[in-house]
Amino acid sequence: MEWYQHHVTEERHHLQEYVHDNVNLFDVLEYIADNVMAGLARTGMVRDCTLEDSVLRTAFNNTINQLVDRIEVTK
Repeated sequence: MEWYQHHVTEERHHLQEYVHDNVNLFDVLEYIADNVMAGLARTGMVRDCTLEDSVLRTAFNNTINQLVDRIEVTK
């Protein structure tokens, strides 16, 4: 299971197992898509897809900061 632990910490969409400090809304969307697709492919049902409110707030704020950091306003 060592490979799985490495996978969980490296693949940013495993938000129920590990949350990166710089989690963003793209990670959240990938988490949702992965849960739906993997659940349907494996069992024909969508698996439980929940996140802590704090993860969503952090992802929201980090996404804003990422966008601001990458925008240069010129006159």
